[in-house]
Amino acid sequence: MFRAIPVQLVAFVFAAAPTVAFAGKHYTGAFTGTSVAVGPSILNNSEFSGRVGVATQVEARVASTLQLFDTTIFYGFATTGFSQAGVDVRFLGHGFGTTLNFHPAFLSHLGNRITHYILGGFHFGIGATGEWRTVSGGATASVFGLGWHWVLGVDIPLQNPNNHRSLWLGVRYSRFYRDVRDAGAARDLDAHVAAVRIEHRWNSFPGF
Repeated sequence: MFRAIPVQLVAFVFAAAPTVAFAGKHYTGAFTGTSVAVGPSILNNSEFSGRVGVATQVEARVASTLQLFDTTIFYGFATTGFSQAGVDVRFLGHGFGTTLNFHPAFLSHLGNRITHYILGGFHFGIGATGEWRTVSGGATASVFGLGWHWVLGVDIPLQNPNNHRSLWLGVRYSRFYRDVRDAGAARDLDAHVAAVRIEHRWNSFPGF
């Protein structure tokens, strides 16, 4: 019974929607890539008013064959203006981070159809950041702090992945956890970020 499970799973993958197969050398899921992501950032604390800002990331990403997981390193910048107890406050944060993403439907890359690549592009991940944070409003305070985040996303090919290079569109939700201490008082600056990402991939990886 258990030996039959992988065969049944592969059969299910190949039975996905009958879209046209891509021509060229079969894409294995392995890649190295660079991308830019941008989107709205919403502070989690409902006591703040006007808590919508913008966040952007410049990323480098690498994945092994079949894309069971991929690793991303990034530089990120976020800014949000909000009001707290009648005081206008501005938050600026920038720093570096890393994310490890897992692709539960990684076997779908065997299918060589656009639906298979979208299915294989679904991922969830967890990561950490080191960020220089500045909070201004009344007094200005700057501090370096650590944080962590989790993400949910999907990647969609805009060009034939079987070519050596291709463009991909990514859609991602991220939940960031951070605390900033200003003059002895803690401000909850956890955030929700919805981002659109444009990624250029080299569809191979040394040794794969």
